[in-house]
Amino acid sequence: MNRIVLTLAVALLVCVPPSAGQEWSEVSRDILDMTAIPEDPEADAVVLFDKATVAITLRFQLVQQRHVRIKILTQRGLRYANISIPFWHKDKVKNLKAHTILPDGKRINLKKKDIF
Repeated sequence: MNRIVLTLAVALLVCVPPSAGQEWSEVSRDILDMTAIPEDPEADAVVLFDKATVAITLRFQLVQQRHVRIKILTQRGLRYANISIPFWHKDKVKNLKAHTILPDGKRINLKKKDIF
């Protein structure tokens, strides 16, 4: 019985596709122009979203995708632009993508030398 439940759980995880990068869509002008949030006018930054999906491949590898968007509101908020990705020493980080979006909408892609 436990084997059937485990197999079913694994099958469901494999069949649920990770998000298709919808978070990388265009950023609205309202977000780009935002200088404060009504809930906390003194905030230095605001997390617009932090989503993760986890899947198990057919080779029983665990795959996690994480999409984070943070709006930096002040100079002090720049410290929130550094994102940590916890991982085990045997894990492999692949396909890491990151970019900065300036207030004018211009995107600056993260370079490999800036990943540490």
